[in-house]
Amino acid sequence: MTDRGCNADDTGDGSGLGHEHGRGIALLLLSLVSWVLMNAVAKSLTSDFHALQILFFRNALTIPALIPFLIAAGGFAALQTRRPLGHAFRAVVSISAMGGLIFGLSALPLSEVISITYAAPLFMTALSVPFLGEKVGPRRWIAVFIGFVGVLIMVRPGTHMNPMSLVVLAGVFCFAMTVISTRRLSSTEPSATIVFYSVLAATIVTGLSLRWVWIDPVAFEWGLFIAVGFLGALSQISLTMAIRAAPVSVLAPLDYLSLPIGVGIDFILWGVLPQATTFYGAGIIVTVGLYIIYRDAGGAIRQRLRR
Repeated sequence: MTDRGCNADDTGDGSGLGHEHGRGIALLLLSLVSWVLMNAVAKSLTSDFHALQILFFRNALTIPALIPFLIAAGGFAALQTRRPLGHAFRAVVSISAMGGLIFGLSALPLSEVISITYAAPLFMTALSVPFLGEKVGPRRWIAVFIGFVGVLIMVRPGTHMNPMSLVVLAGVFCFAMTVISTRRLSSTEPSATIVFYSVLAATIVTGLSLRWVWIDPVAFEWGLFIAVGFLGALSQISLTMAIRAAPVSVLAPLDYLSLPIGVGIDFILWGVLPQATTFYGAGIIVTVGLYIIYRDAGGAIRQRLRR
């Protein structure tokens, strides 16, 4: 990704780089819209179906979409691993992350759930120190602290707090652990292998629970379940392709567009708008997130200039 960018700058006017960045941005927007729509459809299903049944279809229908990536990574040979415990841990935190999101959607507005997910980079920054041995400077720690103040404003601890906010926040923490475990596994495992084992485990675990939570869908509801799986797979695949086409520093700020999309869907489908505290807290977290992205991008540029 970075090498392609350097080559484009060195060999011409950068038009190739611009084209790749534009393609990456378009793919990221497709991923964002797919992800928000997936959660909107999942939220509509939570009124009649258990979260575990929704999670089953979310994962089971992703497996066929991963097969081409596994073939590209080496076919069945790519499934061989010497780190089964690492995959098992990632599967546990990944399932917990998805569960926290779906359970939260059953009780909270879509836009509020999306806003709470913005806390993920804060958790990742804090967890990268003990688990990855990364160094975080004082400015970054101050930014993380301010970001968590924004989280507290959103979840409103006290008499006005919805307990499901904490469920979503716990899911976000598990998502951060998923990213950390992915970083650790990626030193020896292909990306397709990591995702495949996680999705397979989630399918098996939620599939075993269907005996107790299954409710027969009608034809229209079958379509919604299929949509959840399709949109989830489309979001993952387009995100992977976007990261290959453009630097994360270009793509990351666009992630915050998911909030206005979620607000629009909330208003159109359910006639609700987020509380003011959601906007205040999200505003703080977005500002901190953009600062962290700016610091990361600036550090990368400075390293390149030193070469």
